[in-house]
Amino acid sequence: MSKEKSPVPTTVFPPTQHVIFGSIIWAMLALLYYLFLGLPIDNSDGTFVRPYWYRIGIYIFQTLPIATTGFFVLA
Repeated sequence: MSKEKSPVPTTVFPPTQHVIFGSIIWAMLALLYYLFLGLPIDNSDGTFVRPYWYRIGIYIFQTLPIATTGFFVLA
């Protein structure tokens, strides 16, 4: 009789090393985005505001890791 190979469990989770590297890269990109593109511009009122596209980018940089963490916790 031949031995049957045990089935390899499939999972939706990536390997831990990939998650850590992805997190480090994401943090570096977010930091560079914040440092280089986050300079406020002068408004017509004389106040300094950040552009709307910058606010959307920061929202994405904050929301995507939170949503990904929620996926890993619930899966």
